[in-house]
Amino acid sequence: MPSASLPKEALPKIEAKLGDVFDDQETRKILKRAKLNSRAEWDAKLREMGSSVEREKRQFIDNTLGNQWMHQQIKTDKEVTHQDMLDYYYAHSTEYEFPAQCRWEQLSVRISKHRSKQEAWHALADMGNRVYGGALFAEVAKKGSDGITAATGGTHDWTIKGSLRFDRPGPGALHLAGGTTKSDHRRSERICTSSA
Repeated sequence: MPSASLPKEALPKIEAKLGDVFDDQETRKILKRAKLNSRAEWDAKLREMGSSVEREKRQFIDNTLGNQWMHQQIKTDKEVTHQDMLDYYYAHSTEYEFPAQCRWEQLSVRISKHRSKQEAWHALADMGNRVYGGALFAEVAKKGSDGITAATGGTHDWTIKGSLRFDRPGPGALHLAGGTTKSDHRRSERICTSSA
C-alpha cells in the first residue's frame, strides 16, 4: 500500500530493500528469539504450521509498507489533550455503554445428599474454606460441588446483569468486586456460594 505520491516503478526497489532488512535483521532476531540455528530450521518449523519463511517475509514487507503509509496519512499537527479526550468521551458516552456482565464460579451442595441441612452447610463451608486457604476453585468444585458446572471447575460463562434468578434475590455476583465471594444463594434443594 504505497503512498499516492510514490511512483509505481519505485515499489519493487522498496520491496527489495525491505526484503534485505528482513533477511539481514529480522531473520537474525527471530532465530535468536526462537532458539533456532538456521533459516532452514525456521522454515521447517513454519511449514509444520502451514507457513514458510517466504510468507513471513512477504507479510513483513506488506506490514511495513502499510504502517509507513498509515503513518503518512495521520495528521499530527494538533496535540490531543486529556481534556479533548474527556470531551469526546462525554459527547459519545452512549457508544461506550454496555450491560454489566461477569464470569463467575459457583460451589453447590445438594441438601438431599446430606443427612441434614446443617451437614450440607458444613460441606459447603468446608469447600469455601479450602478455596479461601489457597486451593484452586476449579479443583475444589470438581471434587466436591454438586452444581451443573462442577465438572468444568464451577465456572459460568459471561452472565448479563438481571439474567440470573434466585428464590431469594440478593446483590449477586454482578455487584461483587472481582475476586470476592458471596454466600447464601438458597434454593429449596441446594445451597451455593459464588465468586466473581
